[in-house]
Amino acid sequence: MRKTLIAALALLLALCTPALAFDFTRFDGVENVEVEYDPADPTSYNVRAGFNASGEWAQFGGHMVVRYLNAGRSEELPLIVVSFTTDGTAAEKLEIRTDAREYEAACTDLTQAGMSAVATEAPLLVTPESAEMLADVAASSYARVTVVGADGEGSFSFLVSDEARALLQLFLDEYAQEIAPMLSEGSTLSRVYDALTPAVAASEADDLSAAAQAIRTAEYAELKNGDSSGEVERLQQALADLGYLDGGVDGIFGKNTAAAVEAFQQAAGLEATGVADADTQARLYLVALGDGVQPEPTEAPDGDAES
Repeated sequence: MRKTLIAALALLLALCTPALAFDFTRFDGVENVEVEYDPADPTSYNVRAGFNASGEWAQFGGHMVVRYLNAGRSEELPLIVVSFTTDGTAAEKLEIRTDAREYEAACTDLTQAGMSAVATEAPLLVTPESAEMLADVAASSYARVTVVGADGEGSFSFLVSDEARALLQLFLDEYAQEIAPMLSEGSTLSRVYDALTPAVAASEADDLSAAAQAIRTAEYAELKNGDSSGEVERLQQALADLGYLDGGVDGIFGKNTAAAVEAFQQAAGLEATGVADADTQARLYLVALGDGVQPEPTEAPDGDAES
């Protein structure tokens, strides 16, 4: 009897699995992506991305969420959520600037689907309404995200890195191949999406692609404490314009300039060394190129003139 029951369960799983058969190998070898999947239990499928080697959440990543409550009982089906960190501030909306478009997207309230909302994330569900916007982010050479808290409080901005865009594209591929086919009219998954779809507004923007590309392709000499040059002055001016350095634009790289560079690196998700390498300078000048709210240090150090 027990063998018959096991055989029946195995047959049932074999019949049910195709509806939730995921290609869990697509993420093999991708850095900072974790996959949980038991082929015998399709509902166990869970993918997380955006964590660095020390387990800290990167500034832009995504994860598959497979648990939600429906009609009073627990069910597990795939939902893709793209997450932007909000530096401890619960976000109300995202303002996204790409090469040629500007978007405003409401953050998704996961509690509406019975899932636990994470206060330090700004989750944005990948839906037909938001997929086009996210595809633009993944394809643009310049993409800046401004996270806006309630009543405009706690806002800050960051640039979407090449690594983050690559991760985003992986999740968009996952959405197109695994999720979109399940969004048939009237399906349970479709109803969940309908309840969680964020409002997305788009408008044309001045084309930044040429200027952004020039910044990305420029060659930058490493700048560090003790250096003195016009390049240092340009660096200091950008730091001062963004609120990281309080005056002292004198072309002399001292301890206060180093502290300002380190503060920017921390806000941009870079290794905080206080040395302005090529990546740091490119990121800094790209942020200075955009408009809107910029990441700010707790307290901008004074310039180096009297240090």
